Amino acid sequence: MKERGRPQRAPDFPRPRPPGGWLALLPPVGFALHGVLALAAHNRDQLVLGSIGRSLALAVVVPLLLSLAILALGGGSFRAGVVGSLLVIAFFSYGHIYDWARHGPEWLLPVARHRYLALSLAVLVLGGSIWTFRRRTPPTLILRFLSVGAIVLPGLAAFPWLAEAVSDWAKVTPAAVPAEAPPAGVAHGGPDIYYIVLDGFGRRDVLQEQYGFDLAPFLESLDRLGFYTVACSHSNYSHTSLSLASSLNMVYLDELGESMGPASRDLSPLQEKIDHSEVRRRLEAWGYALVAFESGYPVTELTGADAYLAPDYSESREENAWLTGASLNAFEGILLQTTAARVVMDLFLARHESAMAILEFPYLRHRQRVLFTLESLPELAEDPGSRLVFAHVLSPHPPFVFGPDGEPVPNPRPYTLQDSGSWVREEYIRHYRGQAEFLSKLVLVAVEGILQRAPRDSIIILQGDHGPAAHQEIEDPRASDVTERMSILNAIYFPDQDYARLDPALTPVNTFRIVFSQFFGAELDRLPDRSFFSPGNAPYGWWEVTGEFRDQACREQADFGAGLP
Repeated sequence: MKERGRPQRAPDFPRPRPPGGWLALLPPVGFALHGVLALAAHNRDQLVLGSIGRSLALAVVVPLLLSLAILALGGGSFRAGVVGSLLVIAFFSYGHIYDWARHGPEWLLPVARHRYLALSLAVLVLGGSIWTFRRRTPPTLILRFLSVGAIVLPGLAAFPWLAEAVSDWAKVTPAAVPAEAPPAGVAHGGPDIYYIVLDGFGRRDVLQEQYGFDLAPFLESLDRLGFYTVACSHSNYSHTSLSLASSLNMVYLDELGESMGPASRDLSPLQEKIDHSEVRRRLEAWGYALVAFESGYPVTELTGADAYLAPDYSESREENAWLTGASLNAFEGILLQTTAARVVMDLFLARHESAMAILEFPYLRHRQRVLFTLESLPELAEDPGSRLVFAHVLSPHPPFVFGPDGEPVPNPRPYTLQDSGSWVREEYIRHYRGQAEFLSKLVLVAVEGILQRAPRDSIIILQGDHGPAAHQEIEDPRASDVTERMSILNAIYFPDQDYARLDPALTPVNTFRIVFSQFFGAELDRLPDRSFFSPGNAPYGWWEVTGEFRDQACREQADFGAGLP
C-alpha cells in the first residue's frame, strides 16, 4: 500500500562514466603523434622513415610529462588531458598559422608577426585552460571528443605509409624484357656515360634576365671542350622525381599520372622508375656497371647500384663530435619550422653561436655531398670497364650553402630541401646567383678532368631537371612563371662530335633515345618535345605548358632545324 504524502524516489540507473585516470592523459600524446606523422606523410618524398624516430619519441614523452605536470598542480586527470591537448594543438599549429598569415590576404600582413600571433594564441590557450579549471564538473564531452580525435587523427596520418607498404608488399615485379644487342664493337667496351643532373639549374637567357647571372663564360668554356648546348631547352616536368623518371625511361608519364590521380603525393612509383629505369636495364644488359652517388634526396639515391658512393663524414664528426647527435635532420628542421618552436628560433637562437651550430651542421654535410660528387667524377674516369655514372647534384637548388667563391652561406633556419615558398624572393635570387656561379666552376673542373683522364670515349650529359623557383606562386600555381621553372641548362658531349641529331629544342625525354640510336644502334624514334607543369603539393596534377613559354628571343637567336616549332 502506497504511503501518502511522501514523494516517490526514482530508481537509480547506472550513468555512463567519463574516461578517467591515466586514459585521460592520452589525448595530448595522440595529437602530438598526429602532428609528427601528418608532416612526415606530407613530406615523405624528402625523407627516409628512420629520420622521424626522434620526433616520434619526443611526441610521446613530452606530452606525457606535460600532462603529469598539470596533474601534479592539482588539475586532475580530466583537466590534465584537456589542457595538455590545448597546449599540444597550439604548439603544432603555430607555424602553419604563421605561414598562412604571411602569405595570406594583404589585410593580414600587418599582424603577421610573432609578437601578435604568439600572444593571441597564448591568450586563447590560457583562456581555455582557465575555463577548464574553473568548471566544477569535468568537461566530459570535450574530453571524449578529444579522445576520439587523438585516436583517429594519427591513424589517418599514418595511412599513406601503410598504404605504400601494402602496395610494395603486393607488387609483382614484371619479367625483364630482353634488350636488343648493341653492335659488336660496343658490347665489350662502349663509351662511358655520365648523366650529371644539376638540380634547378636554369637556362642562360632566364638566368641573365631574372637573376642577373651571366652564364656565357661557362657555356663558352663547354663549347671549347666540344659540348653542344641546347640553347632553348625545357624540362618535361617541373618536379625532380617526375623529370628524372621521364628522362631515364625515355617516355612521358601519362599512364602513371592517370593511375595515381591528380591529388596523389605518393612518389614511390616514381622512385621505382628511377631506380629500375629503362636506361639502366638496357645498359646493364649490354655489360655496363652503374655508379651512383648519395644525393640527399631519397627518391634519387640508387643504393643498389654496382657502386654507391657517399662522402666520408668522419672528419665532420670529429670536428663537431657533440653535434653529431644533437644536429637536426631535414625532417626535424621542417617540423620545428611548423611549430611554436619557430618563435624561439627566429627571435633567440640566431643570437647564440652554439644554437646556430646545431642548425648549421646539416648544411655542412650538404656542402660535403656536393663537393664530393663533383670532385669524384674525374677519378671514376680512370677505372676500367664501361659504366653509367648517375650523379644527382642538389645544387644550385636550395639549400644555399655556397657563395660565388665557395664560401659558406649562413643559414639561420633549420635544414630543409624546400624550394619555392620558403624564401623571400630577393633573398632567393641573390643566394641562387652566388651558388650557381660557384657550381659552374666546379662542374667545369669536373668535366675537364673526365675528358683529360678518361682512357676511352665518354658521353657527358649536363642537365637541369627543372629551373629555379623565385617566381613560383604557392597559393596560385597557375600564376607561376613557367618559363623560369621549365627552362633548363642542357649541354651534351659526344666523343664523335656528331651533333646532327640534336637541335635547340631538345628536351630530356629524348636525350637517351638519341644516345642509344647514335652509339648503340637502337634506332629509337624521337618523341614530341612537350612540357608539363604541376604544383608543389600535387606532382601528378600537371597541365601542359608547351606553348606558354616566354622565350621568343631565345628561339629567334637559336639555329632551329627544319620542321621544328
